[in-house]
Amino acid sequence: MQKSKEDIQKEKDEFLRQFVPPTGNIWGWKFSLFGLGLILFLSLWLAWLHYKRGVPVGFDEQKMEVNPMVLPEKSDTIKYD
Repeated sequence: MQKSKEDIQKEKDEFLRQFVPPTGNIWGWKFSLFGLGLILFLSLWLAWLHYKRGVPVGFDEQKMEVNPMVLPEKSDTIKYD
């Protein structure tokens, strides 16, 4: 008995489906929301700690004097005869 074209196509699709990598979020949307919540919680906690302890965030302009290092002059170490 000969298979119909539809049956052959179904078998072909089932066979090829084995080799197709899965697409999408493999961990699911609940895990993604948990990760977002964790990131937000830690960010807010660190911001609160900075605020309570008075730690500067680092966006303020620092007033530092920059003095370039002055190296002593060396005489030429290569002697030409």
